[in-house]
Amino acid sequence: LIEWDYIGELKEVVLVVDPLLSKEISGNILFTAEFLDIDEITKTEFDPDYNYGILDAGSMGVFDIGEASGITSRIYDEKRDKYVIKFDFKVDGDSVVGVWTQNYPLDISPDRYDAVRAGVYSPSQRAADSVWVKLEIKGDTGQQDIPLELSKGWAIFKEPIQWNKVGSLREVVFVVYPQSTINFQVSQFASPVDHAPSAPEAVEGTLLLDIEFETLNLMEKTEGKLFLVFMFGFILTFLTGTGHKIFGRGRKKNVKDK
Repeated sequence: LIEWDYIGELKEVVLVVDPLLSKEISGNILFTAEFLDIDEITKTEFDPDYNYGILDAGSMGVFDIGEASGITSRIYDEKRDKYVIKFDFKVDGDSVVGVWTQNYPLDISPDRYDAVRAGVYSPSQRAADSVWVKLEIKGDTGQQDIPLELSKGWAIFKEPIQWNKVGSLREVVFVVYPQSTINFQVSQFASPVDHAPSAPEAVEGTLLLDIEFETLNLMEKTEGKLFLVFMFGFILTFLTGTGHKIFGRGRKKNVKDK
């Protein structure tokens, strides 16, 4: 939507091209722009078989807290057969770095989606063990945090979206920070300075990031409860039938003996 109150009278429309890589690049870009009435936007039909994802975000960038830096680019991943985000980063000590995405299509709402599928690719187990990754889904009323446990290769997570907590979608963020070189509790040390643990080491690496908004199937919505009810009913029916045969035979035998 155009924020006319902020822009005022239209003077100029500019397409800005910013290289993601720290080297000179060249190429051709085809682009188009069209001004639409708000009624035309709300009436736009969508493909029911298409699931919006990270590349549908209207804006994307890198944030850092402390001594950290990162850069994003789009690459094609053959295993997932789709384009994903490549994130090259460096994060020192207890600093934080990550990728934020905003301005998603308005169709991403509780009426269409109730889950998010997040994927993070790590080139090795050592690289996976060197960082923590968290997905943050932010809205106008709250935020949902989803910890992502990495492994070598693609680690895929499908989680229900807590729309009642998030509200209208505003931003989706991947947060990356180094794992501590030592796990400890304060009670383990005789004094605050006795054998003080080392700070997290600096980490430099590359991750592939992807998200896709989806719907939960019946089994996922019931968290397997429907299956358990079915199995309980099947076992109960089996036991009832087996018991009827056993005790029924016993009663028939007793009647014959009389």
